[in-house]
Amino acid sequence: MVATNNKTPILFVHYGDDWIRGSERCLLDLLTHLNRQKFVPIVWCNSKVMANEIKKLNIEVTCQRFPLLFGWHAPRFDLVSFFKLIKQGLKLVECHSIKLIHSNSGAPCQWLNIVARQKNYP
Repeated sequence: MVATNNKTPILFVHYGDDWIRGSERCLLDLLTHLNRQKFVPIVWCNSKVMANEIKKLNIEVTCQRFPLLFGWHAPRFDLVSFFKLIKQGLKLVECHSIKLIHSNSGAPCQWLNIVARQKNYP
């Protein structure tokens, strides 16, 4: 999907557990009240529960596992998965003509920082 109008596509990225609590509720509220006349939200998350709630808002969502480098779950040093996340991030940015990336938690910044720098985003 490529934006063909003057709406700004934003990639919202959320890392969390399979529930709807604090940060999930904040992101859902943000997405619910986002001005869809000006912005096109695209969400990338690791929670099926969150993905299902986002789909109810009629927002495109990609849900996949987010293995973290030095995270809490094994394997703690999975460079192959890390580089796959960078590749997937770049693919989402290209596919949707993303102009802004918003991370709803710190964990995805591991790979989103690289994606943003490659695209020259602040």
